Amino acid sequence: LTLVRELLTGLGFACVSVDGMEGDDVMASYAKQFDGRITLMTQDKDCRQCLSSKCNILLDVNWIQDETSGDMLPEYKWLSAKQHTESTGIYPEQWTSYQAIMGDNCDGIKGAVGIGEKGAADLIKVFGSVDGAIIAAKADDDRIKPKKRAAIIEFEGKKDVTLQLVTLKTDLQLTGSTRL
Repeated sequence: LTLVRELLTGLGFACVSVDGMEGDDVMASYAKQFDGRITLMTQDKDCRQCLSSKCNILLDVNWIQDETSGDMLPEYKWLSAKQHTESTGIYPEQWTSYQAIMGDNCDGIKGAVGIGEKGAADLIKVFGSVDGAIIAAKADDDRIKPKKRAAIIEFEGKKDVTLQLVTLKTDLQLTGSTRL
């Protein structure tokens, strides 16, 4: 990683790290605190909570050959807050609620038992948040099937810890504690 840092800084890129923090927390802090527009280059779904009118995500770059010139040209795959919301039905500010209910196998976070990606999305679309889904489940809302209702009610005891685990830090000190 030291060689990567040296290469990137030599090319004029700023390389920032905060001791003891993960990269996605540093990116989320920049996305929240930076005054201008920002692009996060990541495929980490956690960062979708950072999407806003001033923050987008560059998911991928594919290189394609121009048929006329033969040159290799970049084809960028962008994700904006609007595109994200239109494709998922979930607003970026609801993303942590969605992740908490669904869980995240990559990060070892267990969500509500038996409620997967689609079930979590449906709950957030209808009830807006984890708390909204829990309130509805406790009220025996018939829009939630009994088995899913029981899982959401059982999840309530783990909700706060799970939300903390899926929520990126946006308040890191980016001056003084960062290394460029």
